Amino acid sequence: MKLEITLPDDIIKSIARELSFELNGVIQGDKKEKDDAIYDIDGLSKYLGVTNQWCYDAVSKKSVPYFKVGRYNRFKKAAIDKWIEAQGVPVVPPQRLRMVR
Repeated sequence: MKLEITLPDDIIKSIARELSFELNGVIQGDKKEKDDAIYDIDGLSKYLGVTNQWCYDAVSKKSVPYFKVGRYNRFKKAAIDKWIEAQGVPVVPPQRLRMVR
């Protein structure tokens, strides 16, 4: 038994767009979840939202965790995530000011 359905082109295109969007989300979600990902300078700068120069400066100051592959700097996502957590600034409650007369 064979079933054939004919749909207008705009509906087919709409279905294709929705499917593409959903599949892209699944693929991107898988990439984001991998803690064993390894970044180069470009990848790290995009992940942190900083410039490449900031990454080079952080490496030269040894303020960000990295390792070498030959002459190339590489960064483990899991180590970077731990480093980010350690960078948090503690919240200090505001001081009350007293009026002195």
